[in-house]
Formats: sequence, C-alpha cells, structure tokens
Amino acid sequence: MKELLLIFKFLVSPQPSWREMVDAGKPAVEHERKWFYPLMALAAATAFVSMLYGAELTAALTKGIVIFASFFLSYQLCPALMAWSIRKFCGVRCVESEMGDKFKYFAMLNMSMLIVVTVIQNILPVPLQPLYIFPLCLFYPISRCAGEFGIDDERKSFFSLAMFACTILVPVSLLLILWHFVPES
Repeated sequence: MKELLLIFKFLVSPQPSWREMVDAGKPAVEHERKWFYPLMALAAATAFVSMLYGAELTAALTKGIVIFASFFLSYQLCPALMAWSIRKFCGVRCVESEMGDKFKYFAMLNMSMLIVVTVIQNILPVPLQPLYIFPLCLFYPISRCAGEFGIDDERKSFFSLAMFACTILVPVSLLLILWHFVPES
C-alpha cells in the first residue's frame, strides 16, 4: 500500500518521492513484483467491468489482454528509450549498469499514472474525456526529476519532452498497434 501512495506522492512532490524510492535500495525487480505488475494486472482485470454495462466476455477479455500487453511491452521498451533519449538529445553519457534501475524506477512511476487513468476509465460506464488530459500532469514530475539524471537547466526542456514522449507515445502506439491485430466482431 505504501508503494501505491508513492505514485500519487510522485505527482505532488516528485523529488522527495523519487529519492525515497531510489534510497530504499530495493532492486527494480522487487518493485515490479510488489506493486507495478499487480497494478498492470488490475488495469487488465478492470476491463471485465464493462461486462456489467453489457459488453460480451470476448470483448472484455480482448480489451484486458491488449491493455496488459501494451503496458507490459511499453515497460520493457521505455527504460531503453529513455537512456537513448538522454544520450541523444541531452548529451548526458549514462552507463547502463549505473542508471539501469533508475530508468526502470522512472518508467514505473510515470507509467503507473497512465495505468491509474486506465483503471478509472475501465470502471466508468462511458469514457470520461477530461480524464485523458490527466497524463499531461506528468510534465511536472518529469521536469522536477531532471536533476537526478544529471540534466542541467539548459537541457531540462529537452529532457522533459523526451521522457514525456517515451512515457506517453510508446504505450499509446503499442495499444493502437495491438488493437489493429484484433479481428472485428
């Protein structure tokens, strides 16, 4: 439960919550098992709520699989894309062995906000359009955590844009690609 509160604390005060996660000394694998993968599973499971509103089992199952697969694949891609983005656009040399878990932590915290929005959207009977704007709030924690990656103030905007693009565009792109593989019913 403490880890789930960390997600919301990350939006309000990003640097202290980021420090808390990094200083805990737990490997990224432990965070994945303890709260991130269960949160992704919750997003997939809430796809079945649509059955209460008249959707068929196959539609709910398909939606759950697509949601889980897109978030899982995004999480596998995002840390590598983040490391590449920092090297390419921000000029920061990062050693993968030193920063690997940092990128995974960062991807987990940012993507968890997208997962929470997905869970809420799945529970509602109709999509709540203003809720799709909520992920824009990620600009704040991303920009506040730039210093943790050795980004100076001059390149902070490049860092924020690159990390935001990795966090938002990868899951959305994968979701759209996976939906194209789903046959029309």
